[in-house]
Amino acid sequence: MEKKLIDMEVNKSGKITRLNGGRRFIKRLESRGIRQGKKIKVITKQPRGPFVVQASGCQMTIGRGIARKILVDVDFKEKKEDES
Repeated sequence: MEKKLIDMEVNKSGKITRLNGGRRFIKRLESRGIRQGKKIKVITKQPRGPFVVQASGCQMTIGRGIARKILVDVDFKEKKEDES
């Protein structure tokens, strides 16, 4: 199921399916390791403040407006090494 990052709960993760924005917006996110196909996890979220997320092995803060533009597949399951 796809949902906006802003709607995800704390300690939940998923795979980024889409970044809704212009070229500069997408390029800025990609430079921070937030890109389509990557796993992202919500670490903390304030009621009216920023989000702390983990993506590409780094924790970073993003605003609520940015979190609205990131779509995530929350049903994404990582393949285990023993699965083929």
